[in-house]
Amino acid sequence: MIGGRYNSCFIRQRPIDSYIVVFYCSKHGLVVAVDCSHHYVDDYLEYDEIRTTIFEVLDLSILRFSNLEINNNIDSVCSKITDYILTKEKSPSLRGMSAPADRGSL
Repeated sequence: MIGGRYNSCFIRQRPIDSYIVVFYCSKHGLVVAVDCSHHYVDDYLEYDEIRTTIFEVLDLSILRFSNLEINNNIDSVCSKITDYILTKEKSPSLRGMSAPADRGSL
């Protein structure tokens, strides 16, 4: 488990503002988003941008992963989350800055 390695607790299905996030780590202000196929249509892309802005105003960072990426390459997903946590511990000023959206391919 990623959280256990770095003493970071991830809460599943956490309400934040008017949204429910898949995973949340309060220690690092980190939201982990899992995007399924409907996140790739224009209306939902705009919704995601608004949600990301709200989270950033709340001083939260977001790492986004596609379902495909999680299903086909979970080791890479875990590595990206681990890398974020390690970087965050070295540079706490990263809070509120979201990683670029890498929505993978469908």
